Amino acid sequence: MQLLNNTTMNTQLTARPNPFINSLTLEINSQADQHGIVRLVDGQGKIVRMISWNLKRGLNITTLTNLKRLADGLYFLDVVDSNGEIIHKTKLVKEL
Repeated sequence: MQLLNNTTMNTQLTARPNPFINSLTLEINSQADQHGIVRLVDGQGKIVRMISWNLKRGLNITTLTNLKRLADGLYFLDVVDSNGEIIHKTKLVKEL
């Protein structure tokens, strides 16, 4: 499990399971209402999944599904705020 903390926004992200197979659950505990973009990027830099997420103050949970078709290997998960700033970045591993 990866846990990252952004001290500026005091926002926490948990991405699980890691490694993942078919789905990935994201939990963000946000201190304020804000808009975010979640990007899942493969090892070659290609965005393979992207979602828009209107975060509310408190706990926000979403699940990325149908990830089984992705090749196994290293992926990067970015959460970008409405100003285009990356507020979270973590590495994930996809297994068959």
